[in-house]
Amino acid sequence: MRNLLIVFALSVILAYASQYYGYNYMLEAGEKKKVNVFIVAMVVLMILFVGLRTGYNDTATYLRGFENAETLQMFFADKENLNLLHNPLFYFMQAFFHTYINNVHLFFMFWATINIILFVRFLLTYTDGEDFAFTIFIFFALGTFVFGMAALKQISAMAILTVSVPYLLDKKYIPFTVIVCIAALIHTYAILFLIMAFFRSKPWDVKSLLLILATGAVLRTFNGTVMSLLSYADSIGKSVSAEEVFDGNRMSIFRVAVFAITPLAIFLFRKWLLPKMNAVEELFTNMGIISLMFMMLATQNGANMFGRIATYFELGITCTMPWTLRHLFEPRSYRIISMLCVVCFVLFFLYDNSEFDMSYRTITVMEFVKMIF
Repeated sequence: MRNLLIVFALSVILAYASQYYGYNYMLEAGEKKKVNVFIVAMVVLMILFVGLRTGYNDTATYLRGFENAETLQMFFADKENLNLLHNPLFYFMQAFFHTYINNVHLFFMFWATINIILFVRFLLTYTDGEDFAFTIFIFFALGTFVFGMAALKQISAMAILTVSVPYLLDKKYIPFTVIVCIAALIHTYAILFLIMAFFRSKPWDVKSLLLILATGAVLRTFNGTVMSLLSYADSIGKSVSAEEVFDGNRMSIFRVAVFAITPLAIFLFRKWLLPKMNAVEELFTNMGIISLMFMMLATQNGANMFGRIATYFELGITCTMPWTLRHLFEPRSYRIISMLCVVCFVLFFLYDNSEFDMSYRTITVMEFVKMIF
């Protein structure tokens, strides 16, 4: 885990430095554009760590998938590949790289570059400047960064979804829907992000209550309800095996409790916090609540499915945690509470990634360069 901890620490340090230093000006189309060298360095570091991997979680599955991928001509010859429910955009990109580049490391590096840039851009846009380093810390500590080395299709769809958020906030529902549908062509479950169009109101209102009641009802009738959903999915052409859901894998209550901290804190202190919220904080808090509800389902069974669906919404927790602490405490108390949070989340990170080194493998930058040239 040493290398992961180094990347974690350096990314937070670079993010902190970017809050105060590092701005240079680059000439672009005759105009000066401000660029922060520390953010660029952080992004490059994160991209290399993710993009150079050769092993972690299901990376081996994607390696084999690339090696056995169809050519672009074969891809278009099989109409089943164009089924909108079978992640056609991802497999098109895989066929494209396999046909014209035939280098799995460039394929991984392509997605790592797109995903990390979109995530950092999103966090920069929706985080107060003074909280950016803390937000990057939460991005690592909650596991979103590490998850980016596991479910390639899903994390890529999740990154694309960040592009839809500005349109949702501006109530431009057509471009919002188009972008969500593009993400769903990479990973079908991303289509669930469309429900955010109905959660632009104050958090912990009637909609939140109905969501909690619905989650409770599913928990009480978990097997029957899920089997009905699987049958419906099968009827529209999206086959999900029962074994994928009823695989015996359950999300730990401890993990759910960690993710519940921010949504529950906002609920407990809603009289103070809700009046201070703008549309951004309201939307992100609702994202956190939805993420938590899917995690609750994952405690019953199907952690891989429900837990990963929850990930689509967890950036809301990442962004609202620093905001919540800053608006709950005075500056001096905020610094103390923030340090306590850092200690606790570092311990959670160590617990959550205790077996990281058992599966993570990588090539060096020089090996990557030699493979290209």
